[in-house]
Amino acid sequence: MIFLVILLGLIATPFLLPSSVYQNLLEQQLDKSTGLDFQFKGEFSFSLFPTVILEAENVDFYGTMIGEVETLGSIEKISLELDGLDFLTGDIHVDDFLLYNPRMTINGDFTPHLPDVIRTNLSAARKEDIRYLEVLLHFMEDSVFEKAKLNEGTLQWNKGEDKVITIQKLEVNLEKPSGGKDFTLESNLYINNRSVDLNMRLQRPDDFLRGFRSDLAFQLDSAPLKVDFQGNAARRQSFVAQGDVRLDIPSVYDYCTWFNKREFCEEKSENVLIKSHVKLRDQRLQLEDLLYTHNPSQFSANVAVDFKYALPLITGDLIVPAQTVQANAPSFEKIKKINFENFLFDTFDADVNVKYLGLQLANGETISPNVNLNVNDGRLTVTSDRLNILGGISNVRFRWNKGMDNGVMDLRMDVRAVSIKELQKATGMDLQTNGALNFFFEIQSQGHNLMQFLKTSKVHGEFSILDGHFKQPDVIQSLNGQNLGMFEFAEIKGHFKGERGEVTSDDIKFVAPFVDVEGLANLNMLDRTLTVQLTSTIPPTDGKAAHKGYVHIVGPINQLMMRTSANNDKPIIQEKGLHSGLIPNNEKLAEPAIDGDLVVEETDLLD
Repeated sequence: MIFLVILLGLIATPFLLPSSVYQNLLEQQLDKSTGLDFQFKGEFSFSLFPTVILEAENVDFYGTMIGEVETLGSIEKISLELDGLDFLTGDIHVDDFLLYNPRMTINGDFTPHLPDVIRTNLSAARKEDIRYLEVLLHFMEDSVFEKAKLNEGTLQWNKGEDKVITIQKLEVNLEKPSGGKDFTLESNLYINNRSVDLNMRLQRPDDFLRGFRSDLAFQLDSAPLKVDFQGNAARRQSFVAQGDVRLDIPSVYDYCTWFNKREFCEEKSENVLIKSHVKLRDQRLQLEDLLYTHNPSQFSANVAVDFKYALPLITGDLIVPAQTVQANAPSFEKIKKINFENFLFDTFDADVNVKYLGLQLANGETISPNVNLNVNDGRLTVTSDRLNILGGISNVRFRWNKGMDNGVMDLRMDVRAVSIKELQKATGMDLQTNGALNFFFEIQSQGHNLMQFLKTSKVHGEFSILDGHFKQPDVIQSLNGQNLGMFEFAEIKGHFKGERGEVTSDDIKFVAPFVDVEGLANLNMLDRTLTVQLTSTIPPTDGKAAHKGYVHIVGPINQLMMRTSANNDKPIIQEKGLHSGLIPNNEKLAEPAIDGDLVVEETDLLD
């Protein structure tokens, strides 16, 4: 009899405990599972029989979550009703669940930590997680949600300086009916004052949790962005899925202004469409037969992201279709906006090959670069080896890493036997010159973008032009002392160096018959001005005393003027529209003038 009384007392104890005990237990479990500190400041009530009812008001929480990013917020009301008898027998039948007016503020950028979060969630359960996972799966399999709602949700993400993303009027409806019916989630919200609808449907959720594939559909619909996924998924040792995904951005400008200030976005009529077959298995995401359309260009790729490693590894091949350089090259304004810090190279590794099927230069020549993009240990390396261009061969290597305090960049380029004649056609400059150009240069600089690279750059290199000639009559007369129809030389050679954007060569020497020609040159990248000064010492001939001649070329790159000892200033003819597609003739820099260097001039060579 005594044992029966004790047993009944033990059974009755949970029903007799005051609500404050359950409040403390709930706070502890929420703290443990989320890493946040929860405090129930308003009314709290909890009962177990005949119906389990939980009601709480004015719940505050704060702490750090992903990447130690500060998170704080409040919930105005929480209510839960479920069948008490079902709960005692292990079946969870939620009749009504409401989360009303939750508000959350996130202060900081957690995006660098997302790859690790994804990797952790896709991984197989560790031994210490198995018991928890069993309980969770049992909860999901044996539970029924007749009605679960989140109303009037608000989130503000202070990502960084002048970078705020707000979510308002968040409504979520979740249903998991009995009888194996579809699990559905419907949501509508406003992100930065733009309406967004979210819908997800998973057929046979119980089969999904038992490891059988179930049809899965997901849609995100808003004016600036539409995403659609149709496929299937299953929860096994790790999450697996496959299907077709489509991402549509009707207006790139509209999408850009959704999350950025208008002055940072180019007002152009461009749209983006991405379509791909997706597979996710063994912590490996594969994008097969991916098509990326960004008018007027279309790219194809096969890419894989492997999450098994400490850092996600991206591998694949990108195919760029045949097109002109002008269509493919970004504007100088876009290049200036590239910030290498924003690519988060320390959060993933990569080895991607980019194959160009054909880039047509302004002179009609088509080149086919093979470019390798490699990211390892936070270091980006871009290489293009043995590119046949303008009758010669070039090798390019670009490297950047975040460094200790500032980014560190170095660029190396080696060119052999490029035809000066073809180079003039490609750049639209008619210097009436021929020969084979060889040059090498290396640049070291610090920073995260092009303007910082130029301001901190240190440059050194050398060049030569072999077996060439000048045909411009005034140049021939000035350097040779007489017009022989052509000024021939065996070699022009020199070295150049510079820093903070200015590059100078002060030892230009000619190997030519009868005359001694020397010179110097200076290129200012930011002002885009070029100065070339050649001086020729001409020996006495035909009764003429020894004398000197000169050739000076000065001015903006697209408006060069030539002055010679034989004649006054003459413009150097440039065919309109043939100048480099990388730096259009009509673009000007808003930065204060800093003496330039040879960096972009040599990059233009690839145009």
